[in-house]
Amino acid sequence: MNLRAVSFVISLFFLADTCLVTAMEKPKSVAELSYDFKSPSNNIILNKSGSYSDINLKFNDQRKIQFKDDGIHFIEGSSAQSTKPPSSFINEIKKNNSLSLELWFKPANLIQKGPARIFSLSGGTSDRNLTIGQEGKALQIRIRTTRTSNNGLPAMKTNQFLKTQMTHVFYTFGGNEAKLYINGKLIKNIKVQGNLSNWENDYLFFIGNESTGNRPWLGSVYSLSLYKKVISKAEINRKFNAGTNRKTEIAVKDNENHYRF
Repeated sequence: MNLRAVSFVISLFFLADTCLVTAMEKPKSVAELSYDFKSPSNNIILNKSGSYSDINLKFNDQRKIQFKDDGIHFIEGSSAQSTKPPSSFINEIKKNNSLSLELWFKPANLIQKGPARIFSLSGGTSDRNLTIGQEGKALQIRIRTTRTSNNGLPAMKTNQFLKTQMTHVFYTFGGNEAKLYINGKLIKNIKVQGNLSNWENDYLFFIGNESTGNRPWLGSVYSLSLYKKVISKAEINRKFNAGTNRKTEIAVKDNENHYRF
């Protein structure tokens, strides 16, 4: 085989290898709603996703919250809420019958109940589309479907695993299946009957409380992202491992030792 033929074979090899790597790489999912709390401006946190630019966050009673360590800290009963109902995004969720929610947070204590609302897309204490709350050392997730109550019951309930440390939560719903991942690990997987066609379009979403102000949660939230589709386990792991610029607070090995699901 002459030199020209050898060079051609080598080129084909590298081309095939490049194509294989490209085919194996999957595009990263981009959240439709995405918030961090590094730099609030004029009482507003902007949606940084590039979509739904009018769905931002504002704060209620700033005397009861603090901004530090790139997070929002609820030190008394207060909340952040969307500046308007995310109606177009809710329509997309209803159309796809699927969603994912990602949250980095840290509870202030392990005695909060109600459940205390970490995140709530709702119209009051008894009407909601989706809520993630803290009940002592456990989490409770309520999602409204055509086969649940308007309050999202029966709820998904975890065992008592929470610690007062940074925690990554990823909740997905699709194909009548709800999954909950904690720090990249699947800890709960349940069937949920019905679909999301009965979601209310005019609900606001809240962080740290309910719309009525009587389900306060104390702790810190560092980022919140919402997607209109189910995010895969592999990508959830990548997102957890990538973390945020606060991830230096999290030692993955320590989490594996401390959390028991």
